[in-house]
Formats: sequence, C-alpha cells, structure tokens
Amino acid sequence: MSASKSWDTNLYAREKRTFIAFGSLYLTLSLGIIILFGAGYYIFSKEHMLQQKRLELNPLANEQVKALQALHVSFDKRQIYPRSKKFKSGIFDADKVEIFSLLHVKPKLDEIIYTKDGFIHYVKEPQMHYLGTRYLVLEVKDDKLWLQKTIKNIAIWGTLALFIFALSGYFLMRLFLRPMKEAVSLLDRFIKDTTHELNTPINAILSNIEMLESKPLEPSIAKKFARIRIGAQTVANLYQDLTYLTLGHKMASKDCDVELLELCKERVEYVALMCESKRLKVTVTGEPAYIRIDPNKIRKVIDNLLSNAIKYNRIGGKISLHVKPHKLSVCDTGRGIEPEKLKTVFERYTRCDTSVGGFGIGLSIVGMIAKEYGLNIQMTSSKEGTCVHLSW
Repeated sequence: MSASKSWDTNLYAREKRTFIAFGSLYLTLSLGIIILFGAGYYIFSKEHMLQQKRLELNPLANEQVKALQALHVSFDKRQIYPRSKKFKSGIFDADKVEIFSLLHVKPKLDEIIYTKDGFIHYVKEPQMHYLGTRYLVLEVKDDKLWLQKTIKNIAIWGTLALFIFALSGYFLMRLFLRPMKEAVSLLDRFIKDTTHELNTPINAILSNIEMLESKPLEPSIAKKFARIRIGAQTVANLYQDLTYLTLGHKMASKDCDVELLELCKERVEYVALMCESKRLKVTVTGEPAYIRIDPNKIRKVIDNLLSNAIKYNRIGGKISLHVKPHKLSVCDTGRGIEPEKLKTVFERYTRCDTSVGGFGIGLSIVGMIAKEYGLNIQMTSSKEGTCVHLSW
C-alpha cells in the first residue's frame, strides 16, 4: 500500500468513526422522535375508534334498556334475559355485583368505553334501575381493523420520516466534517511545502557537519558541536519522515533479505549522541534474524521506534532492543501511554503527550510500513514504560 493511499485510508477511518458516532446518536434521537409520534398516533387512533364505537353502541344500549324495562314490567310472567346478535351484554347493581351476564370478559365499570382481551366494552348507566340495574355493559368483538390500519400508517410514515432524517443527517454530517477535512488538508499541504523548503538548508547543515567531523576540535568546541550534531540529526530525521509521507508513494521498493540484529546495532550507533544527552542506557540483544523488506523502510521503522523511546524516556532511563526470528521488540522505561490512547497511536498527527515536540507522524509511518508488508504490531504500555513488538 502506498503512503498516499495509507493516508487516505487513515483519514477515511477517522471520518468513518466520527460518522458512525454521530450517526448512531442522530438515528437514536430520530428513532426516539418517530416512536414518540408513533405512540401518540396509536393513542389518537384508538381513542378515535372508541369514540366511533361509542356512537354506534349507544343506540343499541338504549334498545337494551327498553328491553330491560319490558322484562322488569313482565318479570312475573317471563323471566328470559333479552339477547341480541349484535352484542353480548351484562347488568350489574350499584355495588358492582353481577345480576346477569353473557360477557366473555369481566368488565371494568369505572370506564365508559375501552378495549380488553380482544373485546370492546361500552358501559351505560340507565336513568331507571330496571331489575336493580345500575350498570349496563355491552360487549362487541374488536376486529382490530383500526389497529392494522394504524400499524400500516406508522410503518409507512415512520419509514419515510426515518429516510428523511437519515438523509438530512448525512448532509449535516458532511457539513460538520468539512472543516475537519479542510484543516487536515491544509496541514498536509503545509507539511509538503515545509518539506520542500527544508531540503536545501538541511543538506547544507549536514554537509558542513561532515566537513567539521574530519577535523580535530577542542573539547569545549567539540561539546558544542555534539549538540549541533544532535539538533541536525533530529531535523534530518524529521525531514526524512516528511519526505516519506509526501513522496513515499512515488518511491519504488527494493526488497531484499535484511539482517535485523546488525541493523539495530547500526541504528543505535546512529542515535548514540541523542542517548548520551539524556544519559540513556541502550542494549541490543538476541540472535540474527532476517526479514524480506526494503532496507530503507525497515531502517525508518527502527529509527522512529528508537526516536520515540528516546523522546518519551526519563533522564537516565533504559532502552532495550531484542531480536529473534520473526520478531523485533523495542522497550523503554518512559512515562507510558494511557490505555485509551493506545488504539490511536498509529494514526497520523496523533500525539499522546503534547509536552514533547513533534508532528505525531513517526508511529504513523511505522503503521503504514507495517501494513504494507503485513507486519503485526503489538504495543503494551504502563507507568513503567512502553514496548512495541513487531512480528512477521
């Protein structure tokens, strides 16, 4: 994978995470609103249906009252409770005790009309208490047609509303992400321009340092020169990182078998002055191990891991490199990384500690090269230090 493509993937991954987080919250709120309106519409539909049923059942209840009146007058001659094919009914006294009932479901006499267990009950209180009747209850089957229509409408309008919410949320999300993308793009262009401008002065500094190194220097001057060399080395490393980020996708890889133990010793020697400035003890242990990779890229991986181990280490700390077949480990005794930040350390511009300088691109390059060659990276960290393990 090219450096440019890796950067695009990295940016897309961040954008995707932000989109998922915002989208989840937005859709949750949207669903909540839809459910709330759906529940309101359901209650309204049910009340509307009950009011319609009340208008239909009231004349039937009046007829039943007349039938009860006729039975009350001729009760000594005929004791047959009036029935109807249109409804079932029951009568109850003032104490809500059943006098006679054909109902399938026990009624609730405190309500006028309601649904219960698939039936609709309409409760009427006759003005005259024929046969001791205080409450007359009419019962009809609830055909659920209103419910089917309500659910259908909720499904249709809810889906349409969810689609509109989702579409609006998508455009809102793109609008919110635009400043972030523009800021990152601006930073990327700045780095490219800076890299181009750094080329000439860095080459001049490095050339003059090589010329001065060939001449004997007084101890006091040599000490100052060592500091200059460390600074130049740091700038040169940063320049190489920036060059890799901006031009890495144009550089052809020249893979070969690289022996890591000797390469680690070489890179430790390269940063020896930086380690001395912080009184760091560096050890390289293990056995010869080979990996097929572009030498410049594996050198860049080791340099960046060493640079972080030096940068975030404590004064007088330790750095250890251990090599064995199919594995390289770089450990330090620094301040460590917080657990929640470990997941993002290999993303570009991520800096776990802003008190230390840098752009946050070193580990990003490590991650890009590891992904290109299928290297597995595992990082562990605590207050005692950090270890990075590369395996292949």
